Amino acid sequence: MGEDFLTTREKIYKLLVEAEEPLSAEDMVALLGLGKKEYSRIQEDLEFVIRSVKKRSGGAEIVEMIPARCLTCGYVFKDRQKAKRPSKCPRCNSERIAGPWFILKKSSRK
Repeated sequence: MGEDFLTTREKIYKLLVEAEEPLSAEDMVALLGLGKKEYSRIQEDLEFVIRSVKKRSGGAEIVEMIPARCLTCGYVFKDRQKAKRPSKCPRCNSERIAGPWFILKKSSRK
């Protein structure tokens, strides 16, 4: 079966498995060759992949999220759990936000 037959969620998982560095949702859109209009759908699919990876692997794999940060003041959105990029910084109200980024990790827990 070729990659053409994979669902978008399967393609996202494949990207995470093959990634050597953390990927943002924007990176995934570009790597999958999708248009900017697909960005919100990728974020929804990514949220599903994050939940399902841990469940399917029995906790052997997790998708680690590196939090978004404000490019203006450096604020880190460390408590945020959503895959979606925040719209603006609560500290300085800037809309210059980078991330979040995602990477698949093998859990050390057995």
